[in-house]
Amino acid sequence: MPALPRDKGPAPSTPGAPGAAPGASQEPPPAVRDSVGKMKLQMVVYSDVPGQRFVYIDNQKYVEGSSIDGKLVIEKITPDGAILNYEGTRFPLRQ
Repeated sequence: MPALPRDKGPAPSTPGAPGAAPGASQEPPPAVRDSVGKMKLQMVVYSDVPGQRFVYIDNQKYVEGSSIDGKLVIEKITPDGAILNYEGTRFPLRQ
């Protein structure tokens, strides 16, 4: 009888970035590093239902898919922050 493939379980997260989406870098790109460094992540509301997740950054509410100043996109909201995307480069923003 041939052996069946085993389920390897969930993929590991990015090392050193608990809750970060796979492929997320640790540093924002130089083009937005200063503006991201000044951002204040004030509140994270996380839910298992993606449509109920939101964050407050600099007194402004954002949901997944929102754009910040037309440059950054809130790609994913995690229990401890958000994954931002700038021209294809992903990086975390945490409290």
